[in-house]
Amino acid sequence: MPRGETSAFLALADKIDTITGCFVMGLEPSGSQDPYALRRHAMGALRILIARRSSLALPKALDRSIGLFADALKDSPGGRGELLARLREFYAQRLNTIVRGEGVDHDLAAAVLASPWEYPHAVKDMADELAGLRKSGELSAFVLAMKRVTNIIPRTLRDGYTEDAGLNALEAFSARREADLGFSSELFLVDAEKKLNDEMSLACGRLLDARRSGQTQHSIGILKGIVPYINKFFEDVLVNCEDEKIRDNRIGFLASSYRVIMLFCGFAQIAGE
Repeated sequence: MPRGETSAFLALADKIDTITGCFVMGLEPSGSQDPYALRRHAMGALRILIARRSSLALPKALDRSIGLFADALKDSPGGRGELLARLREFYAQRLNTIVRGEGVDHDLAAAVLASPWEYPHAVKDMADELAGLRKSGELSAFVLAMKRVTNIIPRTLRDGYTEDAGLNALEAFSARREADLGFSSELFLVDAEKKLNDEMSLACGRLLDARRSGQTQHSIGILKGIVPYINKFFEDVLVNCEDEKIRDNRIGFLASSYRVIMLFCGFAQIAGE
């Protein structure tokens, strides 16, 4: 492992540039064939980022590296966006291997990687925290609360989820811009829904700070803090009530909450909870 900051960044630049260049040229690994050892390069880059707990957002670094090959991409099918998606998936597979290699269950690693993650060390920390919750018996209640939010939302509101939608919801909740979220707290009739809205806004402020500072490993702990309010909401509030306006408002509120949650963990991937 590189010991100094300069050597670490040179190693990252070399590995990321090599991988991106090979993908641009159509030389990505296939099956057991990896003549340019790109999987090893990716593992090395990820281990450097994890060991240094770097606040470098890997997707942004990948996008920057793709930009250096702009001329070569002019005639490429799918262009820059498609290549970035393939590269992100390639690194995610290697990161999954690293996390599982340290004893984390497959479903927990998959759940964290199902979100639009940015920082490899945060992925590892969150997966480790979920593993610790499973070992202590606390995971079931946590995951159940998150899944209750997800399961009641119509599939049409879940399909086509994007990172931008999650970020927009996170920022709007934090700033209490309800007009951008698709619901109005003025239509809340029960104290439990008013309280959950207040707690979501506070949590989103903290989650937004964590994301901007590259400290998203704290997101699991922040999300845990709203579990009692989610449970109280579902105990006291009839979401699918007869009043269409009230029902749609409650669904809009939960859909916005779902978009925020999915930024940090895909709880639907967690089995047996």
